Amino acid sequence: MGIDVIIISVHDLPAIFRCKFLSFLYAFAVFLLNKPDLIIQVSDTALRYALLNIALTAWHTPVVQIVHHFDHVTHQCDLQQQINFLLIKFNLRKAAWIIVNSRNTKEQVLQQLISNYKTKIEIVYPGIDRSRKLSTERNYKQKKKWNFICVGSIIERKGYHILIEALAQLKDISFTCHIVGIIENKTYYQNLIKTINKRNLNESIMFTGFIPEGDLHALYRTSDIFILPSLHEGYGIVLGDALCQGLPIIATDVGGVSEIIVDNHTGLIITPGKADELADALRKIVGNSRLAEALSRNALDQCECVYTWDTMKDRVKRLFRELIVA
Repeated sequence: MGIDVIIISVHDLPAIFRCKFLSFLYAFAVFLLNKPDLIIQVSDTALRYALLNIALTAWHTPVVQIVHHFDHVTHQCDLQQQINFLLIKFNLRKAAWIIVNSRNTKEQVLQQLISNYKTKIEIVYPGIDRSRKLSTERNYKQKKKWNFICVGSIIERKGYHILIEALAQLKDISFTCHIVGIIENKTYYQNLIKTINKRNLNESIMFTGFIPEGDLHALYRTSDIFILPSLHEGYGIVLGDALCQGLPIIATDVGGVSEIIVDNHTGLIITPGKADELADALRKIVGNSRLAEALSRNALDQCECVYTWDTMKDRVKRLFRELIVA
């Protein structure tokens, strides 16, 4: 687009600027040196953005807030977390535009914005790479051992503790479950391992950590069911990849899941936090090869309806052009 871009990442700042207040000074210094036409912020970094946005008021520079997920922050009760949440709301109200990733996230944001605010909200669904779409149908007849897969960072809101309790109810089924994702919360991960040991699931549940994209898609191809046990999500981007791999999906009814998955058509949507319900959904698919194959075929068909990265890019470029020209 012929636009110069400067990216400021908290992880790449000079050491002296890594605390929240000083990182605001760094961002403000970069602003003064470059006087950009547009500023883009990810919404969950509240304090440094609030300070920056107050300072930017005099320059009338448009700010775009990108919101990936929002509902889980409303459940925090710690004083520091409450202050952080108030600052997030302040930043949203200061933004010229807000980009969200689902209708659900938009509704969550609107609940926090007074109706007379003029902030515009644009839904831009994340994209997928359809070039990796599975080309052959899956065969579930006479299957003796099942391979389950979950993909997502190892944090509590992903609901892996619920998954483990559900899998503990399937001792009569031969299965392996791969959990793919970076261990972000070590304490939570250690508690999961203790539960796995307690339930004698050591040989059935495997944490892979991060794996490269090529290896992940190879693992998709040897898997039979995709599970998303999240307690909170903004969208559920991993579901797009699962669809294009023709995997029957079991996902909790959170975030934008129902905007991607059609219940009893491309997958089964269950109540979040209910291990019994998750176990029943797994039994329903494992015990019915016709259902498994129908969900798989429908998933491959649905893949054609999911955004590609090019579609997403075009929507964002249109928005940026409008803001910069305005």
